[in-house]
Amino acid sequence: RVRKRTTYHGWLESTYTKILKQEPLTDIEKRVKSQIDTFFQRWEKRLRDEGIIGSTSSKSISIA
Repeated sequence: RVRKRTTYHGWLESTYTKILKQEPLTDIEKRVKSQIDTFFQRWEKRLRDEGIIGSTSSKSISIA
């Protein structure tokens, strides 16, 4: 069986695509998803706290 060699970037990109499409993941892809989720949960909170990512409540506060 011939396998096509994939670069790290290509593999990561295909993993992101599978995550977004909610397709079945391999064990290693599940670990990648876990790391991505943890990273974005941490940074989403930080960016919201700083007002970089706006929300309805932060916009109401800035208008008042």
